[in-house]
Parts: sequence; C-alpha cells; structure tokens
Amino acid sequence: MGRSKKKKFSQSNPDENKLIRLSEPREGTIRYRFSIFDHGLVLPDTGNANARDAICVNTIMSALKSYEQNTWEETIRNRHHDHFIKKDRLAPFALERLTEINLDDAESFFRLRCNGSQRLWGIRKDDTFYVLWWDPYHQIC
Repeated sequence: MGRSKKKKFSQSNPDENKLIRLSEPREGTIRYRFSIFDHGLVLPDTGNANARDAICVNTIMSALKSYEQNTWEETIRNRHHDHFIKKDRLAPFALERLTEINLDDAESFFRLRCNGSQRLWGIRKDDTFYVLWWDPYHQIC
C-alpha cells in the first residue's frame, strides 16, 4: 500500500481549486478594527448585555457588511443616524468605563446604527472604524 499523493494548491488553475474571488475595497471605504473592543461594558438594568445578546452577531455582521460598501462620506451623507458624538454627551456609566479602560482622552466617538435601537460605537481614524462598544438598547447616548 502506497501513500496517496495530496493535490498541491496551484494558482495557475483556479477552477480546479475552486478559489473564491475576493474583490478589493474601493478607495476610502470603511475598514474595521476590533483591537479596542471592550468586552467588559455592562449596560445599566440589563445585566451583561454582551453575553445575553450573543445571538445578535448576525445583526452586527449584516450591518458591518452593508457599511463596508460605502465610503465615510457616503455613510455620513446617506445615513443621518451615523455621526460623531462628543464625549460629554455619553451616559455617565460610559464615561466611567472610558476612564477604566484608559480611553477617556478621546474627545468624540462615532456611532453606527445597526437597526432599531442597536448601535456600534467606536473611534474613527482616517478610513478605519475602531469598534469599541455594542449598544443593543441605545443606552450609551
């Protein structure tokens, strides 16, 4: 009994390997980073929303997918729910949490509306949205 030979991956024949074609993003489209995502935010009167709302991942991913097709200019122009919010407008528990995680030096945050009352909060730097919080009940502001 001999060893069966494994097929080597070859880019020269994409049909043989059933490669999925990934499109490059347009210049200036929204990019995401999760390096500052805060798993520890507990919303008032809801317990640990991150654990209980884990099933909302599809909602979040669908929203992110729809946003990534647009540039920042298109997002702000076409979606009046998506905009910068000054730090002093955030709820006291959010301000306290910013101090705890050493992000209290940020002056403003960007809010993306997922649907209904659900929001993603983060910091925008150039074309990148650094996702900070998932706010399923619109309590942060």
